[in-house]
Amino acid sequence: MAKWWDRKWRLVIVAILLPILVVPIISAFLFPETLLMKSLLYGAVFSLFVALSLRILQQIELLGLKLVILMVVSATLLALLLGFVFRIWQY
Repeated sequence: MAKWWDRKWRLVIVAILLPILVVPIISAFLFPETLLMKSLLYGAVFSLFVALSLRILQQIELLGLKLVILMVVSATLLALLLGFVFRIWQY
């Protein structure tokens, strides 16, 4: 059985590329003093977050929700531990 992103690949492409267009337009209306390149950069970063979330959904469907939650929690705890260790290391 095909995955949902295989059947609706046009929708996935639009969902990834739409923030690059929408964020500068909204920024131009709400914050006209903001530079266009800065708002394009924000749109690109937001597009990367959308692509990352779609990739996470793909992994959830492949591996299962419990395993993905376990990996995210363990990566967060490892990052906190490393941040704590490097903060102590300075002293």
